[in-house]
Amino acid sequence: METEGRADESSSSQRDPPQNTGSYEFSLTPQDSRPTEDSQPAEKSVPIEEAIVVDRKAIEKLTEGLLSHYLPDLYSSKQALLELNQNQVILLDTLDQEVTKFRECNSLLDLNSLD
Repeated sequence: METEGRADESSSSQRDPPQNTGSYEFSLTPQDSRPTEDSQPAEKSVPIEEAIVVDRKAIEKLTEGLLSHYLPDLYSSKQALLELNQNQVILLDTLDQEVTKFRECNSLLDLNSLD
């Protein structure tokens, strides 16, 4: 196992470091690197990390594409919710007026029943 570790170290040291050209480096760790029940307890699995270099322009284009895809629907949903909210306010005002009228009618009926 020690020779494998040395081989991994030597191969990683031979790689050239990425140049800083406005790109980002992400490190991914696979989830299936966890030990299973079948593996021996003396062995420890080491997560494998893989470096991914992504260009800044690619990120910007993907972001713009994602936003252009979802923003129109979000704006129309926002507009529909605002309209619904306004309609609810109008409905509550109308109900308040109707309750007031109903109470006035009941109070008149109570007064008439006293005669």
